[in-house]
Amino acid sequence: MLLISAALTAEARPIIDHFHLKLIQPGTTDTPFYEDLSFAPKDEPFAALTSNDVAKVIANTLQADQRAVFEEITLTPLKHAFDYKKKS
Repeated sequence: MLLISAALTAEARPIIDHFHLKLIQPGTTDTPFYEDLSFAPKDEPFAALTSNDVAKVIANTLQADQRAVFEEITLTPLKHAFDYKKKS
């Protein structure tokens, strides 16, 4: 993904003054995404981000000074712990 964002930025910068492309890659986030899957983040502290965690990072990048460029942000929970559901 970083190569794609770098290519888009290189193409757009000469056309659009102060062009900023932000690639934000959130890790495990507690959302309905996992409802139909055979695994989900464990129900314990720090095993998953919240959608609010991701939204705060996005808001912070958008509010940053124009001199700052966030090219790539990988956001992950402190723990990487999953529960696996048994097949019925």
